[in-house]
Amino acid sequence: MKFLLAITLLLAALSAPAQTSPFLVRLNDQKLSLPAATFHVARVLDLRPDRSRIGWVHQGLINQPVPANLTGGVAAGLTQWLSTQLPAQPSTRPVIVRVHELTIEEEVGAASEHALAVFDIDFAVQQPDSSYVILVRYLETIRKGGLETTGLHDDNLAFGFRQALLRLQNLNWPDAIAAATPLSAADYLAAADYQTMLRAYPILLTAAPGQGMFATFEDFRSNQPDARVPFTLVRQPRTGAGWQGTEEVKATSSNPALQKQLNKAWGFSDGQQAYIRYRNHLYPLERAGQTFQFTGPSTADAEAVAVGAVVGGLAGAAIAGAATSSPPHPYSLSLRTGRVLDTHIQHAIPQGDTAQVVLFRRGNGSAVAVQLNGQALTQLPGSQFVRIPWTSKTTELQLCLPETGTAYLSFVPDFTATTYVEIKQKTAADKPTLVIVPAKEGIFYTKKMRPGR
Repeated sequence: MKFLLAITLLLAALSAPAQTSPFLVRLNDQKLSLPAATFHVARVLDLRPDRSRIGWVHQGLINQPVPANLTGGVAAGLTQWLSTQLPAQPSTRPVIVRVHELTIEEEVGAASEHALAVFDIDFAVQQPDSSYVILVRYLETIRKGGLETTGLHDDNLAFGFRQALLRLQNLNWPDAIAAATPLSAADYLAAADYQTMLRAYPILLTAAPGQGMFATFEDFRSNQPDARVPFTLVRQPRTGAGWQGTEEVKATSSNPALQKQLNKAWGFSDGQQAYIRYRNHLYPLERAGQTFQFTGPSTADAEAVAVGAVVGGLAGAAIAGAATSSPPHPYSLSLRTGRVLDTHIQHAIPQGDTAQVVLFRRGNGSAVAVQLNGQALTQLPGSQFVRIPWTSKTTELQLCLPETGTAYLSFVPDFTATTYVEIKQKTAADKPTLVIVPAKEGIFYTKKMRPGR
């Protein structure tokens, strides 16, 4: 009884909700080491559909998911870092980077962890007629394992950017420019070419997939299965809890050498239904708008794994095993990258349609004028705060203290937790500045303040 009570109390402590600040990935100490570069990055365009964060990390004993962001934001932060690493020279040519996806993730299992960085970016140059040509598109996933993966994200991001820039460095620019299709400034800045590409994948343009083996994800996306490889799809009813009414599907062959090839394939199709291989099992893919979804086994429950590790021995194994029996769980397939996207984190953490930003000021100083996106917001005196609701995940919230001439802060707020911004001023002689502070610090100072107007 005491043992069960201890476990119950431990679970309650581990599950206690808390206001957490976003985890910030810092690239300042990362070096690209790109010798004799013939170009420099003049601008980074953040074209992601959700710019409020770059992903999630896991922190604490139970690997609590916490939103993550890049220090300075994707557009401004990357522009500053890349321009520092590749400074403009009279002999270098300016390039523009478009970021369609830049995501960090963590795969947390019972015995291993991996940090992932997903890139979908391209590099372009502007021509004398003001049109743009895209020279390189970099679409890669960087994966690195370790005992503590949260500290690996800056390494992964720097490594990915270096690989992308090396491709650009080693490119035959005259040939690439001659072969590229020029884009007008309006189409390039709106990523019209990219959106057209997303809608034009052959697998989205057909009523049913071709019949055969998909050796790779690219084969599936282009709807080009290998029909020359003979195989049989064998189906058996599943009996596990939650899996009734579904089938276990296997691609089989009586030829041992061919069976090895089938076991490595990305997926299969019988001409009506496509199947994806996930964790060495096949699951039927279902069309969902401009992508596909499937139901597969759930990931290991972080809380159960943590408690099992704390308890240890057979009892810990029993707790972890009982809570990680892999019930059905929804996944989606990214047609841009081929990644399987687990929506567990997004479902586990509330995400409203409106982000909350709290702007506050300590002390007893006179009121300071504050502008929000170029418009007067408030006159904020000391010991007061003001709440700012924000609904756009693509437009930056811009705060400015016009009387200082320099105090300016621009960011897309986190939609899972309140963002606290302080107007800091050390002495009356100093000019006030705008600083994002940790949530626990903001909560501590504002709980005794009066709301401003």
